[in-house]
Amino acid sequence: MNPLKIFALMLNPRKGWRNLLANPPSMHRLYLLHVLPLALIPAVVLYAVALRQTPAAMEHHQILLMALAVFLLQLVLIPAMASIIRQLAEVAEIFPRYQQAFLLTAVAPTPIWLATLIYLQPALSLNVLITIIAIGASALLVFHGIPVVFEVRDQKHALLLFGAIMMAGIIAWSFLMVCTLIGWGGLQSINVAG
Repeated sequence: MNPLKIFALMLNPRKGWRNLLANPPSMHRLYLLHVLPLALIPAVVLYAVALRQTPAAMEHHQILLMALAVFLLQLVLIPAMASIIRQLAEVAEIFPRYQQAFLLTAVAPTPIWLATLIYLQPALSLNVLITIIAIGASALLVFHGIPVVFEVRDQKHALLLFGAIMMAGIIAWSFLMVCTLIGWGGLQSINVAG
């Protein structure tokens, strides 16, 4: 998997998707060489930030466990989102193969994964700005990816699917955030009780 192809997507999404589809990576290769390392970034950042900002009562292994849970949850969410996107596409009368849905699902969160590196810098306004830009970049990847990856000619169907995918993505991202906060709260309450 050539990482330059993925980054070319962010500069020129429509052309980048076409170039990526000219020699598409296998799902296993995409998962192991793209999803796995990039999903590790938020977990490592969470670990580093938590070590720096948690009360002394929270133990190292608890923070590590929480970061590992976030990492594993992301690894499960990507294939699950591919299935959801495939079902949403059928509602919009688009019938992609699972491999196509997986490609879109694995590549689209790339800007968000990379943007989490900014959280190492404790500047709230910068963090919010970079997060908004990353979400916008991911949305553009999805918007330009639907017609190319799913071979959609009808603009109305593509827009309908885009809206549905964005809603599903927001729900998945919210689920990940809620799980992280619940885990964080649970670990801190264990420390208070102990």
